Amino acid sequence: MPHETSDTADLQADILEVERRAGRLQGAIGAEQQSLRNLGELINQLEAQSGKLTRSIVSGKHLTDLEFVACPRCGTDVDSVRSAEHVCYLCLQKPSLKFSREILVAEQGGVEEQLKEAQDLSREREARLAGLRDELDGAGRELTAKKLELEFQTRTFVSDEATRIASAAAQRARLTARSEQLREYLNVLAKVDEAEQLAARLTVDKETLEQELAAAMAESGDSQRKVAHLKGRFNEMLEQLRPPRFGELDVSDINAQTYLPVYRGRAFAEISSPGLATLINVAHALAHHLTALELGLKLPQILVIDGLSEHLGQEGLDPDRLMATYDLLMDTSSRHTDLQVIVVDNEIPKRARRFVRLELSEDDRLIRSLDA
Repeated sequence: MPHETSDTADLQADILEVERRAGRLQGAIGAEQQSLRNLGELINQLEAQSGKLTRSIVSGKHLTDLEFVACPRCGTDVDSVRSAEHVCYLCLQKPSLKFSREILVAEQGGVEEQLKEAQDLSREREARLAGLRDELDGAGRELTAKKLELEFQTRTFVSDEATRIASAAAQRARLTARSEQLREYLNVLAKVDEAEQLAARLTVDKETLEQELAAAMAESGDSQRKVAHLKGRFNEMLEQLRPPRFGELDVSDINAQTYLPVYRGRAFAEISSPGLATLINVAHALAHHLTALELGLKLPQILVIDGLSEHLGQEGLDPDRLMATYDLLMDTSSRHTDLQVIVVDNEIPKRARRFVRLELSEDDRLIRSLDA
């Protein structure tokens, strides 16, 4: 089992590392794609600039050699003698051209060189992008293979565990059947003098098997003993509170699964009377604390009860039940000094007032105002 667990942990670590590597590759692919887009825009700009420079060079040459004989706007005849040598005879202004044809040609050469470098860099980026995509595909195939291997090992481990559990259950059944068989052998062979040695060996085998069965059920038996003790304490506490007698059974119980009280066969959630629910809650809580004290179980020995008289009226048997509840709390607190019981109530019976430690009112609150 430890070897299989280690292999599974190593596979999970490998899968996580491959996923991280795939994430880094995807990030690198995204960066390369963005770089390619940026290079494409730069190439387009350089090509447009080169075209403009070409047109400027060609236009400059043609316009320099072109002689106008008529105004291109109004059609009036024009002649170069109408202006000085360095003044345009069309617009009668000095030409403002700052760059010569040689400068434009040199500039175009620089742009062409930049364009070639950008195109070479774009091809390198495309090759690198293809390599990254190949690496990502390889990581995907590796991730798929490792996940399949992990799934196979997990299925194998679960299958082995199911086989082991089934084998243990079958062995327990065989041991139980063997114990019964040995008991029958003892009854038969006890009548035969010659079978004493055999009977002795069978007795030893029987005791060994019973010890194994007892050890297997020791934990369950101890829990049942504790629940049985809790049930007895619960019935004892509840009877002292004089609850109404109705239900299918004569005694109450504790649900071994939820540890909730069952009043005379009726689940606690089915109790509709708030007063009866209060009595059951008090008896149930006291039973837990007393069981913990008597069996040495870990439970903080403090019990806080709020609004004890809220659901117990002033008519019929309710006053007697309220007094019985206070009597039970006072008696239990006096006999078990390790248990601290705190009751918060608006109506305290006269016999219980000697236990009152704090009284609060609208004028005297637990948390005072800032002015006070």
